[in-house]
Amino acid sequence: MKFTWSVLRNMKLFHELEKYYWHSRSWHCCCSSQGAWLAETVYSNIALRPMEDVDLWVQRKQLDDARQVIYSLGYSLRSKADRPQALQDALAGETQLFKTAQRW
Repeated sequence: MKFTWSVLRNMKLFHELEKYYWHSRSWHCCCSSQGAWLAETVYSNIALRPMEDVDLWVQRKQLDDARQVIYSLGYSLRSKADRPQALQDALAGETQLFKTAQRW
């Protein structure tokens, strides 16, 4: 059952990643990191690498465009009181987003 859940969840995450790449194909220069990259290259089977989310690395100069694509796909900003988005932008550019209407 755990394997089946991992397959289904990872297929959904990879589908979301594919939608991002498709919508940003004309300008994007980003890479998926950690789980998605490992699942495809090291594990050779996306079900063998449990994932809860997808991490993207985007060049700072393309961050606003990348966020607009993500917002258009139904994601919302997850703000943190101790790390406002303006502070994150000034330091590392980290943005945490979540799918607003997620159906599994």
